[in-house]
This record gives sequence, C-alpha cells and structure tokens, in this order.
Amino acid sequence: MAERIAIVGAGIAGAACARYLLEAGREVSAFDKGRGAGGRTSTRRTDHGRFDHGAQYFTARSERFQAQVDDWLTAGAAAPWHGRFCKLDPATGDLMAAPEGVRYVGTPGMNALVKDLLVPVDTRFGARVVGIERAADAFTLTFADGTTTGGFGRIVVATPAPQAVPLLSAVAPSLAAAVDGIAHSPCWAVMASFSGDIQLAGDGIKVAGGPLDWLARDSAKPQRTAGSRWVLHATPAWSIEHLEREPSDVAARLLAALQDLVGDDLPSVHHIAAHRWRFARPSAPHLGSTYLLETGVGVCGDGFGAGRVEAAWTSGRDLASALVAELG
Repeated sequence: MAERIAIVGAGIAGAACARYLLEAGREVSAFDKGRGAGGRTSTRRTDHGRFDHGAQYFTARSERFQAQVDDWLTAGAAAPWHGRFCKLDPATGDLMAAPEGVRYVGTPGMNALVKDLLVPVDTRFGARVVGIERAADAFTLTFADGTTTGGFGRIVVATPAPQAVPLLSAVAPSLAAAVDGIAHSPCWAVMASFSGDIQLAGDGIKVAGGPLDWLARDSAKPQRTAGSRWVLHATPAWSIEHLEREPSDVAARLLAALQDLVGDDLPSVHHIAAHRWRFARPSAPHLGSTYLLETGVGVCGDGFGAGRVEAAWTSGRDLASALVAELG
C-alpha cells in the first residue's frame, strides 16, 4: 500500500512524474478533470481541423529534456517546426525576425506529448478531484461526483496553484501556504479557420502591443491538415479585463483586432471559437526549487519555473526522482 501513488493532474508535469515513477517500478494512477490528455498542451478537434489552443511550441535547453524530445521525435510524437517567427509592431506594421533556435511541436497535435508519456500509465479522465484525506498511512481522493478511491501511500498534486491549494490544505498545510504564493495570469485563446490565406509574413508572430499577444498559423505546423487555421492569444492584461465575457464576444473582439493588424479584409470565417485559460502562465512562480515534497505529499507544475513545457516536464521528473529516493 505504501508504494501506491496517486497523481492529480495529467498535464506535462503530472504525466512526466507518472511515467518516471512507473519506469522505476512504482504503482501509479493518474486522475485528470479533462476529457482527454493535454492540460495546457491540449489540442481542440473541429470539423475544420485541429487547433493547438494552449502551448504553441516548445524548446529544449537542457540535455536531459533534449533526450526526452529525442524520444518524442523517434516515436513520431513531435517534430521541429521550421516556421517563420517574428515580432510585429502594430503601430508601424514593421516585422522583426525572432531569435534563431529549434522549436518543436507535438504531432499531429500538441497533446501528443502527454499522450505519449501516459501510454503505459493507468489514467482516468473526467475525474475532478475535490478533496484529499489522510487516515493513518493512506490517502483517499474524493471526486466531484461524490465517489472516492483510496489506499495511496503518496499523493502528487500537479495542477495550477489556485486549484492545488484547497486540495493541499487538509493534508499538507505548509505546502498549501507555499503554493499559495504562486500566481498565474489568464489568457483568452481564439481558434479561427478561414476560406483563404491571411497575408501576414509569419507563422508565429509576437505582437508588441494591443489586445493581441500572439498569432500562430496553426495549419503551417508539421503534419497538420491543409487549410488556413489561426490561433490568437490575447495579452494577460486584456484577458484579465475581459475575463468574464462570453466566448462569442471575445472571439468577435479578437477577430476585429486581427483585422486591424492585417488591414485588408479577412477571408470569410468557416469556424471560430474562444477558450479561456484561467491559469495560462505563471506570473509569480515559485523560486528556488522545481517541486515541493513533504510528509508523503508532493507538488509540481510549470508554476515552479518559467512556464515553459520544459519547466513543467522538469518539475514532474524531479519530483518523481525525489519520491523514488524517498521510497528507497
């Protein structure tokens, strides 16, 4: 019983933690409130193709993460994105080239990364954990539908900090207090499919001002279906100001902002939808460690780094290593 480990949250951090623990011979079960794998590396399927509406791409800065990326490349779960990356000044319309470097994407969607990590892991989706209890040497999880599952010797919480704090408060108050210091900024994302190409000289465009923060020609990524599909990310400030607006209203406003940038009339819209990421990026990360662990409870996630895919993976992998060492 003492070696059964439950992981709450199956994004990059939770999946990396689960995979390493399983490879180390531990019994692991992962639980995620989403309908499928991905977390903020999710991919939305539509009749007009897939959209990576969360994380757009990732890079590898450490040898350890590069080894993981190489595994994804070999498995066909990732590929380099040799797109045109630039920064746009909306006031002048000037485009400046972005710094060079290899950028990767999941294939055929960003969620392929988490799917690959979770292949051998016992994972339950649509399982929103609302409470954790400790009795003697075992933990029990309570789900939103009132059901429970127990007998876990260790618990890992791999969710955004605002969701982690209430789960931790009953079983690890000091961890809850530490995680409570992590803050995330929101992001509205719009997914739009057009009848024709949009005349912008870039596939990944950072916008230096206005309501838009990032534009991606999603259909230009490797192993995507043909078409003209774009993902628009709003700035944190704009997302906070319009956080409670209806998705249809947000979609219309950000489409209008794209029109202002392009200048010419946009092609007709085949499909448009908006998604609100309440905890998109860590605006105040936890500094000094890549995870927290005490009394059988661990916490990991991109809130322990710069918010990048690599930071989330590193956090989950480091916590798993610490748990393996603790379990002997």
